[in-house]
Formats: sequence, C-alpha cells, structure tokens
Amino acid sequence: MFARLLKPFFHRKPRAAAVSNTQWTAVETRLPCLDHLDERERQDLREMAMMFLDQKVFSGAADFEPDNFARLSIALQACLPVLKLGLEAYAGWHGIIVYPGDFVIPRREVDANGLLHEYTEDA
Repeated sequence: MFARLLKPFFHRKPRAAAVSNTQWTAVETRLPCLDHLDERERQDLREMAMMFLDQKVFSGAADFEPDNFARLSIALQACLPVLKLGLEAYAGWHGIIVYPGDFVIPRREVDANGLLHEYTEDA
C-alpha cells in the first residue's frame, strides 16, 4: 500500500528527448519481435526502455564500446518481456555487460570410456 502511495514521488521520469524518433524507428525496424505491439504498447515500451537506459550502466567487454544503437536495442529487448510487470523485475540488475559477437562457452566432458572431450558451444 505504501509503495503505491510513494511511487509518484520516487518514479523517475524518462528523458524522452535523449532519443529521437528517427533513432527509435531505426532500432525498432530491426527487431521483428516488436511487430505485434499496438501503438499504446509501443509507447509504453519506449517509456520503459528510457527508464531502463537511465537506471542501468552499460559496459563493453573485449574492448567493445556499446553505441547508442546497441544500448537502445538491448533496452527494448530487455523491457519487452516485463512490459506488463514493470522494471521492478530488474531491480537487482545494476549493469549490462555487452560482449561483441557470439558468446562461446568452453566445455569439457568425460565419456563412459574415460576419454576427455573438449569443445566450444555457442550461447
């Protein structure tokens, strides 16, 4: 109950001017997962993505520096599954680490004959 009463005082207003309509459109057209959204849902997603960008720190790995396009794309994709739940779903997340390219996981398995197999798996 108190959270609902205090929300207007602590709710951060998104900085809508930080992303132009051209930038939104450029990113959204490359994300077919957004095609099913109606105008109201798309606007809600944009507002949530702005708050996400405002609250989270983006860091690049392996000398990669995420640009505005990458950050906006990640924010939209992160907010889509929690669009009806709210950003509280990511309350414990403080930063996003962006790795350039495919993420490869080294694997080691020993088979029934005791033979070691080493390989990489794309994530």
